[in-house]
Amino acid sequence: MATQSQWTNEKVLEILELYQAEPLLWNPTHRQHKNRNAVADAWQRVQSSFSLPCAVPDLKKKRESLMTTYRTHNNRTKQSIRSGAGTDELFKSNWFAYDLMDSFLGPIYNKNNTSTVNTEVSK
Repeated sequence: MATQSQWTNEKVLEILELYQAEPLLWNPTHRQHKNRNAVADAWQRVQSSFSLPCAVPDLKKKRESLMTTYRTHNNRTKQSIRSGAGTDELFKSNWFAYDLMDSFLGPIYNKNNTSTVNTEVSK
């Protein structure tokens, strides 16, 4: 099993890319998102493709840890935008995994902001 010292930034990015390739795991609008068998199969594919020997429960724990950090950074970014700060004062995450995670999770986590903007534009 992967130990804490084996979770290098490179391995974290690898697991995130494998996770990204399985949208039914992270996209609540995916038609298979609530299908337990399909989700279990997706986690098995992630596990078998990952370069470190790691049990699925350990991968899920790592995902939760990464998601907690992502949500923290994403919320700080959204709060800095709402605060009316100038563009040079906006919070920009320097966490190594943020940009990758935001590339596929951003549209889901920022959905409410997007729909508000679209509503305001269409009025």
